Amino acid sequence: MVRVVLLAAGLVAIISVAAPSPSDACLREWEMILREESVGTSRAERLLSQGYLRRSFRNAGRAYRSLRRNRGEDPARASRIERRLKVVLAVTTVRLDGRVDRRRWRTPRAADKTARTENLRWAVTQLESLDQDDPQVQARLGEAYARLMDRQADAARVLRGLAERDLMPDVYGYAALARTQRSLGEVADANLAAQVCRRRANRAQQGICPAFGPT
Repeated sequence: MVRVVLLAAGLVAIISVAAPSPSDACLREWEMILREESVGTSRAERLLSQGYLRRSFRNAGRAYRSLRRNRGEDPARASRIERRLKVVLAVTTVRLDGRVDRRRWRTPRAADKTARTENLRWAVTQLESLDQDDPQVQARLGEAYARLMDRQADAARVLRGLAERDLMPDVYGYAALARTQRSLGEVADANLAAQVCRRRANRAQQGICPAFGPT
């Protein structure tokens, strides 16, 4: 009888040690969620780099919505992922010319001018909150400014500065600079920026660079 009692007590002790506490289970669940959102973020970034803007926006939107609901036990790590998602969402919003739905994280084919402008201003706000010493961030911000008629001077200032210092990271920046200079009446400079854009673009990127007709 004593042996049975001791054996039962030992089994209880083993089970109590082996069984995870509720807090451990919650922590593991949060780790799984965070890992999934990190993978989703990387997928959205890859789609953006490949030019799949709509798919990138939708993937980032889903990950962002889930992350906002589940910040969990590691807010610093969650904030880093959230920052990456905001960059993707802002850049895709700009390159889709504001034709996005930020409530449902969808990409409708059409949107009225008011909604598009609101979305573009949101994108500008997100990009302005980032490290402005980073040429990549500066180029994306200049690209966003270029989409707004009342920020053309800001776009030209930011993008021209990058081009003059040979810090323009990609053809998107040169394309935005060319369109902005054209809108400001700087025709010769706009044509030069468009030429640089076409020289640097690979075959898949040629459609990004503007082709201006005769003035």
